[in-house]
Amino acid sequence: MKGNQKEDKSATRSSTTGPVSAWPKGIVIVTVLLLVGMVAWFVWQSERDKPARVPEIASAALSAETAALISKFREAVRQDPKSGFKWGQLGGVLKSSGFPKQAAICLAEASRLDPDNPRWPYLQATVQLHDLDAIPHLQRAVQLCQNSPEYPRLL
Repeated sequence: MKGNQKEDKSATRSSTTGPVSAWPKGIVIVTVLLLVGMVAWFVWQSERDKPARVPEIASAALSAETAALISKFREAVRQDPKSGFKWGQLGGVLKSSGFPKQAAICLAEASRLDPDNPRWPYLQATVQLHDLDAIPHLQRAVQLCQNSPEYPRLL
């Protein structure tokens, strides 16, 4: 009988020791995975919310008035880089001044920051009118306008 009791106690100890010793390892693994996930999420969020770089403009060949206007709007974007309206204004000025690639960058940023404003996809389309890439931008502008009398129906 004594021999059986010894075996029972050792069997009980080993069965409780195994899962109990694995329990802290499981907590550590779950904690590490949660921390890694949180860090990855914060990095992703910070990159996603990071505004685009204000495009450089070669202003040597521009008139003084045009160069000053572009400079003014570039500075406005630098002062408030999370303003979709300011990015859109800069994009419009760049488009009008003959800088379509730089305008497209600014208008894409304006659309990202101010996604409910139909001006930005519309202006993006006007930059790309020679290209089929303009169609989704025009469709988005129409979708955003709905039946508002302030905006023309584009399609």
